[in-house]
Amino acid sequence: MGSKIRTGFYGGSFNPIHEGHLALGDFLIEHRLVDECWFVVSPQNPLKKTADPTDARFRLEAVSKALESHPGCIASDIEFRLPLPSYTVQTLRYVAVQHPDREFICLSAAITSTSSPSGKTTTICCKTSTYWSTQDPAPATKCRHPGQE
Repeated sequence: MGSKIRTGFYGGSFNPIHEGHLALGDFLIEHRLVDECWFVVSPQNPLKKTADPTDARFRLEAVSKALESHPGCIASDIEFRLPLPSYTVQTLRYVAVQHPDREFICLSAAITSTSSPSGKTTTICCKTSTYWSTQDPAPATKCRHPGQE
């Protein structure tokens, strides 16, 4: 068996998806840091009380359309099949079991990586996958989260 498929796991509401999101996916693919970049659309942010399934489907369609001209970047509805609200750590655990042929690299924007004051979610994500944050000047080669030198 060959090496695992390096898969960027970029979760978010993507409301809306914008050039910054696309640029990150393109950068990772173009520089061969990942083989694919999954844009995992969250149907319900855990920080919000309700989820509108119509809105979630609309965002997924918008992400799919935006990624059409970005080879290697793929819209994912994986969280639509999991219990709500969506937590990245639970989704990472699920995909690790469902896709043992892949190495998942959890991508995080600065706002996400600092959203948990205790760092608990980030620490758990580090145990399940490689973790890169856009706060870092370059992709991390090891698990690194805010406050860690």
